[in-house]
Amino acid sequence: MLSYINNTYYITITCLHAITRLNCLKSYSISCCLKRRKSIIIASNQNSKKLHAEEQAILSCDNLSQSTLFVTVPPCLNRHNSLSCTDLIINNNIKKLVLLFKEDFNPRVGDKSVKLLKKNGVEVIILFAPLLKLLYITRNLYQIIQFKKKYGK
Repeated sequence: MLSYINNTYYITITCLHAITRLNCLKSYSISCCLKRRKSIIIASNQNSKKLHAEEQAILSCDNLSQSTLFVTVPPCLNRHNSLSCTDLIINNNIKKLVLLFKEDFNPRVGDKSVKLLKKNGVEVIILFAPLLKLLYITRNLYQIIQFKKKYGK
């Protein structure tokens, strides 16, 4: 029960960070929270045009064994110029990944990254938080609609 409360606490922080970082972008906001011992690192894809949220958090510290990563959506599986976020998680020995959604919003990706992480020994937890999911989806859809109204795209 205590681990569920801890997971809910950190995924809520992650989700709220994603929601507050939305700006006029065509894509949805992704955030992650990396819990390492007694410290946490929060990152968002809105902070950087090139780095994903998971990359920013992972690259900002060393010795990530026994760390837990909290992410709103599953990590990317394929990158053109660098390692995917899934590869970074595996290579940095992150032992636990807590997700708000099981599948990526991109149907080509789906739950492939989750399956690969599990195959490589990463414990993947999909958190049951329906209200948080509804808030996240609603806020992201609202932002995309506003962008299309403003720019006609």
